Amino acid sequence: MKSINLLVILSALLHVSMAHMYLASLTINGQSQTSCIKPKINGDYTAPVASLNNQVLETTQNMICGAIGVSTAASSKCPVAAGSTVSAYWAHYTNGQNDVVDSSHVGPCMVYLSRTDNGAGNVWFKIYEEGLVNNKWCTIRLKETGGRLDFKLPSNIPNGNYLLRTETIALHEADRAGGAQPYVQCAELTITGGNDAASPSPLATFPGAYKNTDAGIRYNVYAGGTLPPYTVPGPAVYADSTPSTGTPSTPTPSTSGTPSTSGSANCTAGLEKCSCIQGKCVSGLTCLSNVCVDASFIVTSGSSVVSISMVYSAIMGFVLYAVLA
Repeated sequence: MKSINLLVILSALLHVSMAHMYLASLTINGQSQTSCIKPKINGDYTAPVASLNNQVLETTQNMICGAIGVSTAASSKCPVAAGSTVSAYWAHYTNGQNDVVDSSHVGPCMVYLSRTDNGAGNVWFKIYEEGLVNNKWCTIRLKETGGRLDFKLPSNIPNGNYLLRTETIALHEADRAGGAQPYVQCAELTITGGNDAASPSPLATFPGAYKNTDAGIRYNVYAGGTLPPYTVPGPAVYADSTPSTGTPSTPTPSTSGTPSTSGSANCTAGLEKCSCIQGKCVSGLTCLSNVCVDASFIVTSGSSVVSISMVYSAIMGFVLYAVLA
C-alpha cells in the first residue's frame, strides 16, 4: 500500500513538473503588447481547459477564451490594421524554469477572430493553423522560435472590435478519450483599414467546434517513425487569410522586454526574458543546454553545471526504481 501511495505522489509531482503554457504577449507594429490580453486567473494560469480528469472540451464555456472567461475585459484594446502581421508569444511557468513548452506536449497551433465582445454563438473564423508539417509539430517549432508564432490578419474583414483567440492543443494524452489538452487565451483588438462589406467564413462556435472523436482531437502521437497525416480540428482557414506553410517565423529584437531569439541560434529565449544575443543571457541567467535559466536554479559540482530539474529527474528515477524493484 505504501508503494502505491508513493507512486501516486510521484505521479502528481511529475505531472506538476511538466510544462503547460499561456499567451505571454503580442507583438503589433513592432511593439510588444500585453495590456490587450485578457488577464490570467489566480492560481495555475498555465493549465489546459480540459484534460483526462476534466473531459469538458465539448461543453465548457472556457473553450471561448480560457479559464478567466470571456467576460473579464483586458486593460485596453490594441489597435491594428487589417492585413498586418502579428506575433503571439507563448511561454510556460514551472518552478522558474525557462522554456516555452515541454517537448512531450506536441500538437497544433490555431488563431481565430470574432467581431464580438463575448464570443458567443457561431461567430468565430479561423485565420491561421499549423499542425504536423514535415513530421514536426507546431509546438516543437514554437520551442525553436522562443515561443513566437507569426500570423497575418486578413485584409478583407470588416472594421471594428475583435476578440483574437489563440490556441494550442497538447496531444500527448490524446490516444485516450478526452485526453487532448487545449490551451486557450484571448486578446482584444480594434481593427481598421478593412472592408466593411466582407463576410468571413466558415464560422464556428465555442464550445462545440471540436468533438472528442475528431481526428485532430483523438490522435496517437506515439506511432513512431513518420506519423500518419494529421487534420487540424475546427473549420477551414478563412480564404483571405495567409495559409500555414510551416516555415519558422523569424523573431526581431525586442525593445520592450519581450523575449527574442534574434542574434543567436544557440540560446533560446524564454519566460525569464533573456536577450540571447550572441549566445549569452542577461544578468542573473545562465546558459544551460542552449537555454537561459535562472541562476538560482543551478548547482555547481566540480567543473560541471547541473540544473535542479536534472537533479530532480535523477532522484525521481532512483525512487521509482527502488519502489518497483
